[in-house]
Amino acid sequence: MYQTEFGFFDGDSWETFCQRCLKIRYREDGYQSIPAHYGGDLGIEGYTRSGIVFQCYCPDENYEPKKLYEHQRDKVTKDLKKLVTYEEDLLKFIKDMKIKKWILLTPSYHNKDIVKHCIDKRDEYRKKNMTYLDDEFDVLIQDIEFFLEEMPIAFGMANKRLTIEIENIPKEEVVEWEKAQIQEVDNIVRKTTATFLHNSNKNIERKVRIITDKRISDYLNGSKKMRKLQTTFQDQYERLVRVIDIYESTVEENCLYPTEDNKKLFDEIEKELETMLDKEFGDVLDSLLIIELKRYVISDWLMRCPIDFEV
Repeated sequence: MYQTEFGFFDGDSWETFCQRCLKIRYREDGYQSIPAHYGGDLGIEGYTRSGIVFQCYCPDENYEPKKLYEHQRDKVTKDLKKLVTYEEDLLKFIKDMKIKKWILLTPSYHNKDIVKHCIDKRDEYRKKNMTYLDDEFDVLIQDIEFFLEEMPIAFGMANKRLTIEIENIPKEEVVEWEKAQIQEVDNIVRKTTATFLHNSNKNIERKVRIITDKRISDYLNGSKKMRKLQTTFQDQYERLVRVIDIYESTVEENCLYPTEDNKKLFDEIEKELETMLDKEFGDVLDSLLIIELKRYVISDWLMRCPIDFEV
């Protein structure tokens, strides 16, 4: 399986995802997929009537950049040769259409040399003067973000929700952030302490410290996911911000009223937020992502003023 920021893929699931996205994007351009038993022979998975052909490739695993490049380079070289080897069979599909672009669709690439390899192959095939290649024939490589607009629909068709995979913030960065954001950290400590009853067990300070560290990590990791959501799924991000803003005013008001059990109030706020996010985004966002976004919002509210308690 190959891991991306938006989930895991193997060869079959990647091709299925690409085909769905291509059919959505190029619906008006008469996109035509080619069944797998033909695609393996001809070097293309499908084409548009305007002359764009596509080939899919998903690595077996997350190779280091150099090895990934070598696999992708060999894939480009091998499948472009099929345009020559199986010219007669290919013409049965495209007839008199000129191929303007050959695009390799792959989950990700990390070495600029693969782009150069595509350019070199473009120049090589232009010189072949093949009858069904356009004079401006081009060879390109595109990653999963080529389908950002189509992704929510394609995932929905497969009953798959959007997810965002990122590397967690290193402990060292968390420590540095704490040193620079003293007021925010103090707010979490004060409000977390207020959720413990006065007759609670001992070691409250240690428990508060553990919870505070967790809240800070939730906030920093959630911030990265929010930024990714903003840059890749703008509509969902803006809708999420609106939902959070609306509920935030309710939280502020609820925290103004006296309560005998701050922990109970906090749990109610957290539960209602998760329920609201699940109701609004459960059909689009992965359930684990919703939980992570909830934790980010809660941590943000603890740092600022929306969630507050009397000590």
